[in-house]
Amino acid sequence: MDDDHDNRLSRVRVLAGSGLSANEAENAEYERNLVKVAVAGDSACGKTSILRWLQLGECCVKVRATVAVDMVILRLHYPTGRRAKVVLYDMVGDDRFRPYQRCNMFGGIEGVMMVFDTKRPETFRSLAIWERRLDLDNDEQRYRKVVCANKSDLISDTARRSELALSWSSDARTEHSAKYFWTSAKSGENCVESLAYLVDRILRDRAKKEIIEHRNMRLELGMPKEGIAERRSKRCCS
Repeated sequence: MDDDHDNRLSRVRVLAGSGLSANEAENAEYERNLVKVAVAGDSACGKTSILRWLQLGECCVKVRATVAVDMVILRLHYPTGRRAKVVLYDMVGDDRFRPYQRCNMFGGIEGVMMVFDTKRPETFRSLAIWERRLDLDNDEQRYRKVVCANKSDLISDTARRSELALSWSSDARTEHSAKYFWTSAKSGENCVESLAYLVDRILRDRAKKEIIEHRNMRLELGMPKEGIAERRSKRCCS
């Protein structure tokens, strides 16, 4: 991702809740761009703390472990003017409660924030288990992912360049097909950016899928791939 895109993500506004605005067009856009995201990772990795930062814009010192489904609703407003509503499901990280929570109970998940604790390297290895569980519970449905290397405020710049840290970012890309972010629910580093990136990619995927489906429908009906508006546009520009 280029620097310009990075800067745009940092300027995304996050509004807590699903409250309606006075503008009906804005409300319709939020509903049209509804995205469901699971937040997965081992217990005490900071999943709930990241969600609290996204909700409140500040660090919550005392956060209790999630033992059931914790759902958070946010609205994102991008610098481009696009709006999206995001439903985030905070998944149980504790092994004792995992058997009682199936990933497909959420329905329609299109993205996953995979969170691990940078001070506990074994939690990164657990991401493969979480990913497989999501695949099985969602019938191998494709979804976008980001990997959040959380508690980055406890990691020095030197440690971020270590062989272990570099392997995390490399494996996130090659093993999980995910964008890698250093995140901190204490400083807020990349909490908004990681979610904004994930939702942006999901909406882009949707737009591409709609274009392909529209073209295929035209072909089935014996119509040319290009619509009237597209042909007019070409004539005007030629």
